[in-house]
Amino acid sequence: MAERKRILSSHSKEIVYNVSKFFESMIQPTSTPVKAHTERAAEATLVSEATIRRIRREKNEKGRLFSPERQKVRGPYKPVDDFDKCAIRQKIHEFYTVRRQLPTIDRLYESLKCDIYFPGGKSLLLKIVKELGFKWKRSQTKRKVLIEKDAIVEKRIQYLNRIKDYRKKGMNLVYIDETWIDTAYTAKKCWQHEDECGLNLRLHEIQFDNKLLRPQLLALAKANNQTPKYVIDNIARERGHDILRLPPYHPDLNPIELIWNQVKQSVASRNVTHRIDDVLKLAHEAVADITVSDWEKTCRHVAIIEEEYRKRDIVIDEQMERLIIDLADSSDSDSDNDDNV
Repeated sequence: MAERKRILSSHSKEIVYNVSKFFESMIQPTSTPVKAHTERAAEATLVSEATIRRIRREKNEKGRLFSPERQKVRGPYKPVDDFDKCAIRQKIHEFYTVRRQLPTIDRLYESLKCDIYFPGGKSLLLKIVKELGFKWKRSQTKRKVLIEKDAIVEKRIQYLNRIKDYRKKGMNLVYIDETWIDTAYTAKKCWQHEDECGLNLRLHEIQFDNKLLRPQLLALAKANNQTPKYVIDNIARERGHDILRLPPYHPDLNPIELIWNQVKQSVASRNVTHRIDDVLKLAHEAVADITVSDWEKTCRHVAIIEEEYRKRDIVIDEQMERLIIDLADSSDSDSDNDDNV
């Protein structure tokens, strides 16, 4: 078996180089070839002659010796699911409402490592908080802190107000959702219909040329910047139904998501073959185990979450004035260089 190649640091290289120079100085250059110096240095340092020649060449060409760059060893990737993301949002809110501290990435990362065993590093956390609709603002201490985008907060407040009104009126609430499950728990991709942009423009009665390409249609829709209208909303309204959409990035407000998470946990705990037929069987069994009582408890739990969001939004709004200055004038930063803020 071939001997494993050794990696020499700059300090080790310096020792090898000095040993080589020592043997060179001890022998008369007129009587002994340079190769003999290298052989004796190789025997003394237990490195190959080729390595000694490379070290001497590096020293002569660059004037100093360098340690090789170490490659980072990455562990297996552990996906962050929607409920972990909800926990991240709640943890950011907790900094304002409970700890009364500014939520920086460093503080958030350390807290999540302890509370939910966050599987990634700060770069992954930065990516997730941006996906959740958070941005950077300058604090009184000149440090950048995370706050939720106004558009996300506004949509959440609108949703909470409307569903509270529905509950007060005793209206029947019907939740719908789409989800997936397979042997590896990977989501399926779908293609958006190429005429969807044109349909949205027609719903807003915006004139456009049918020959426009998709990027041009998107630019036209963005320029008009109107709230999207959906055909299904009109169909439902004609039949006496009202459609209320969840605010972005809030799966914890949908009981189906909570029940489905229970199903997936059950499948994951018993999935030993990773065969699709077995996974389907386990999924059917897990769904069959869900009782009416489970649904009732989940719906009550969602109502509690709604109330918690209402209370947190009020507290955060009050704390924001005390902790953050010049929100309207400060510039947002989406740079990944904010890891250590």
